[in-house]
Amino acid sequence: MREPFLDAERLLKGPWQAFERDVARLLVCNGFEDVRLVAGSGDHGADVLVSRMESFG
Repeated sequence: MREPFLDAERLLKGPWQAFERDVARLLVCNGFEDVRLVAGSGDHGADVLVSRMESFG
């Protein structure tokens, strides 16, 4: 049996940087593309930027 993608202990007790990476991983696993972690001044409070391309047909 595989380990869960995330567990409560990691989410509640892990560092905030790990939380940002986990959110990015979760988005990629759910079909989002161009997932980027951003940080620093001028990011307007964003931690993760993402876009999703819909496929038609």
